[in-house]
Amino acid sequence: MKFNLLQINAFVASAECGSFSAAARRLNKAQSAISNAVSNLEIDLGLELFDRSKREPQLTLAGESLLPRAKQLLEQGRALQGHADALSNNDEGKLVLAIEESLMGKEMHQLFERFEKKFPYLELELLFPVRHDVLDLIVEKRADIGLMLAIFTPPQDYKITAMGEIKQSAVVSASHPLANKACTFDDLRHHRQLLLESRGPKTNAAEQMSPHLWRVESLFSLLGLAKQGLGWGWAPKYMVAKDVENKKLVELAINGKQQHHHLPVDMITSNHYIEGAAGRWIYKEWLKLSFLI
Repeated sequence: MKFNLLQINAFVASAECGSFSAAARRLNKAQSAISNAVSNLEIDLGLELFDRSKREPQLTLAGESLLPRAKQLLEQGRALQGHADALSNNDEGKLVLAIEESLMGKEMHQLFERFEKKFPYLELELLFPVRHDVLDLIVEKRADIGLMLAIFTPPQDYKITAMGEIKQSAVVSASHPLANKACTFDDLRHHRQLLLESRGPKTNAAEQMSPHLWRVESLFSLLGLAKQGLGWGWAPKYMVAKDVENKKLVELAINGKQQHHHLPVDMITSNHYIEGAAGRWIYKEWLKLSFLI
């Protein structure tokens, strides 16, 4: 490959601006430098990119055909430079986050919109496991940072950072028998519980209240089953607020009042994880999440 990105940049700018002089002004170069760069590119490619027979240069058929690829090449060059700049500033080249599914929602999505603006060239991988599966991904070095519920005993060589607590509500569909009565904890034991559970070690026994169980790996699937009237289950209060407002779900009133319980939210990393600017930013932004109390 004989040509270079400076030539490609001159070609694209000339095509977009409609003249070599306008391209020179955009790129803050002398007009002769732009004209020479395009001429040298034509020599290197063995093709005429502009018809210069008129007052202003016009793209030839070859120029029109190559212009989209030239733009792609410039974008790839910008991405390469951005990635290199990030590495030189001690940013991670790639970050893998394992976030418990029940912590994902509008606020977390907005967080990642800000992340993209802050670190536009960093490669990000998002995993959404359940409970202990987050820990497994960290232990297996499949993820760099985890955000999860209820880890009380951290394994050796792993760091647990308390981030706050999340409020859980017991919910059922509006058509469920429990929705139309003031129930007790004993009533819950007589109806099927939809229990969120990971593939790894079983969920904390304190969360199981009924011997009649359907174990569900996804919170979104659990809520879908609850809306169909197939059982009751615990879910983050912030996540079910809209469905409660729209009467698709009902928060159970247990012993005369709405019953909530709190679960701790922890961030977990390996002691061998080398934190970069993106990891530090994520930690600070996670601390600001309004549903953590």
